[in-house]
Amino acid sequence: MAFRILLVYPSLFMQTGIPLSIATLAGAAREAGLEVRLFDPFLYRLMQDDIDESELRAGRHHSTLPVDYGAKGVAPLEGDPRDALTDVIHAYQPHLIGMSAVESTFERGCLLTRHLKTVTDVPVIGGGVFPTLAPEIAIQEPSLDMLCVGEGESTLVEVARRLIAGQPYDDVKGLWVKRPDGSVARNARRLECLDTLARPDFSVFPEATFLRPMRGNLFRTLPVEFSRGCPYQCAFCAEPALDKVFRAQGETFFRKKSMDRILEELHHNVAHYRPEFFYFGSETFLAMSRHEFDAFIEGYADIRLPFWIQTRPETITREAIERLREVGLFWMTIGVEHGNEAFRARVLRRRTRNQQILDVLAMLDAIDFGASVNLIMGYPHETRELVEDTVRFSHQMHAVNHRVRCSISIFSPFRGSELYDVAVAGGYWDPRIPYISGTNISTAGYLTNPDLPSDVLAGLYRAFPLYTYLPESEWPRVREAEALTPEGDALYEALNTQVARRLAEDQKPPVCV
Repeated sequence: MAFRILLVYPSLFMQTGIPLSIATLAGAAREAGLEVRLFDPFLYRLMQDDIDESELRAGRHHSTLPVDYGAKGVAPLEGDPRDALTDVIHAYQPHLIGMSAVESTFERGCLLTRHLKTVTDVPVIGGGVFPTLAPEIAIQEPSLDMLCVGEGESTLVEVARRLIAGQPYDDVKGLWVKRPDGSVARNARRLECLDTLARPDFSVFPEATFLRPMRGNLFRTLPVEFSRGCPYQCAFCAEPALDKVFRAQGETFFRKKSMDRILEELHHNVAHYRPEFFYFGSETFLAMSRHEFDAFIEGYADIRLPFWIQTRPETITREAIERLREVGLFWMTIGVEHGNEAFRARVLRRRTRNQQILDVLAMLDAIDFGASVNLIMGYPHETRELVEDTVRFSHQMHAVNHRVRCSISIFSPFRGSELYDVAVAGGYWDPRIPYISGTNISTAGYLTNPDLPSDVLAGLYRAFPLYTYLPESEWPRVREAEALTPEGDALYEALNTQVARRLAEDQKPPVCV
């Protein structure tokens, strides 16, 4: 009888799109001869205040276009997902359960693992970025028997083999284990060799999960891993923290897959999973070498399915974009993060100049292309005046290229990031709060900042798209719409309708060459 693993992934409500981490865990387990099943309650409202964030992005932020899940036969499910999880446990009878989460979904995952402990005594592993960076916090969760710290493919397989053999597993690398006496076995974090891992296995996912929103479309999308980690050191991001903890072990967190392996996986995915679209998983796609880039262009020319990338503005050239579009580039996201150059360099550790960003966007406009631009507000040390710099720059970017869509989010003080420490040291954040349980677009602010009170930040946050897409002559009315009052709400609704109409008239869909 095969050993059965149940993977639990606490997706946000109506968040479709395949989590690559689950696919790689499933691939490693199945290559080792283990059975794997996934429970992902994305069609349920796990928490009372759950919202469909894709609707928020399209209807309020105007950072993307609306999608129609109903046309694809996908609709929310009624009831409690914990009841559905109970049914899965009784039917599948797993021998081991793994739950993977980032900080903002850890509470969601624990709601499920706490329920699991009422229906089964099977051991439960918690893994993901949050347990890796804050294991001393995550290990306190009573419903988790152990943590996977670091990358989990080999760790999951080794724990399963030990359980099959009836052997202890408290010395497995990459594992923190609660012992019966209350102590915790703390083993070193684990990294994997990307070129020798099993291929990701996407067969564990239901069909609806493949439907990732992309500029008003619901493509059957597969994620493709190019690298893990990032060569840059942005202060708001967890990647530098991961690099630091692994350097302390004498290892390097930032690693790339070879282009031969990437292209082999792409061809395999086309043959086995019928994708319509690829979502390329690289923190900074165009940071690759010229040799790697040329090899990708040559190899992908045989595939030519549309794809998305993420990169930094300083890595973008006209030649690169034109060559990528020839083989299928559909859309891309650019990280800008703030509109004030000095603040961006000093606090965020990003040193691109505003004019360089505007030049890149103007170049994209000249070749009939656009991009989504990521921006954040609510940082430590930020003031209203600094947020207004981001507002003005967002408006300026859209004026330079009307295809640009600016995506605004709220700063989240994630444990492990440099700005988490800054927030704690400055009195903006209480370190006794174990973890964040919201997302960076579903809240109006996390920090306590006397220079940017929560009501001011909330008003700026909701009005940000209005400032971006309406003419400056309307800005006095937009300022009035920041007020969180019945009058402000009514004016906001009227101006938001105006933005939607303007963008609908101006909409220039991305073009695949």
